[in-house]
Amino acid sequence: MDDVHTQREKMRVYVKIYASLRQYVPNAAEIMRQEGWEVAQGASVEDVLKELHFPESLKILALINGVHCKDRGEPLKDGDQLLLYPLMSGG
Repeated sequence: MDDVHTQREKMRVYVKIYASLRQYVPNAAEIMRQEGWEVAQGASVEDVLKELHFPESLKILALINGVHCKDRGEPLKDGDQLLLYPLMSGG
C-alpha cells in the first residue's frame, strides 16, 4: 500500500542540461539518459534547480516543453520536458 501512495506523490520529468551548466551537475549525463527524472508531484522549475544544486546566482534560461518559463514557481506536470540553458551575454 505504501508503494502505491509513494508513486502518487512522485512524477517524472525529462531534464536536459546544456553547455556550461553541466559543470554544476556532476551526474548531468546520467540524468539526461534516464527515462525521466523522479521529482515530487507539483514540483516547480525552481524546486528542480535547487535539487540539482545550481547556485542561486546563476542565470538560467528554462523552457518547459519548448516554451520559455517566465515564472520559476510554475509547477511541472508528469512527463514535462525541462530544458536548461545558460544565459549568454555579449554581442
